[in-house]
Amino acid sequence: GSYYALADDPYPADMQAAARAGRLLPIDYTNQNPSYASAAGGAISTAGDLANWIRALVTGKVFDPDFHQQWLASLRAEDPQVPDGQQ
Repeated sequence: GSYYALADDPYPADMQAAARAGRLLPIDYTNQNPSYASAAGGAISTAGDLANWIRALVTGKVFDPDFHQQWLASLRAEDPQVPDGQQ
């Protein structure tokens, strides 16, 4: 079979069952600071920060209008046969 370096291994069956049953709770990383791992913590943000960034990016507030149009024209849909983009 194929192996994609970017794909995580499947969760164990008991973890999948707990998730489906609503018993698998998220891990709270609120106070986790990844900067202890050198460059791994180069940017620390929240989900709200990411939403603001994406909104600004796709509405043309990050790039000048000409480059924004060029960027939009360059986007391609992902190939469902190669979900991690590796060939």
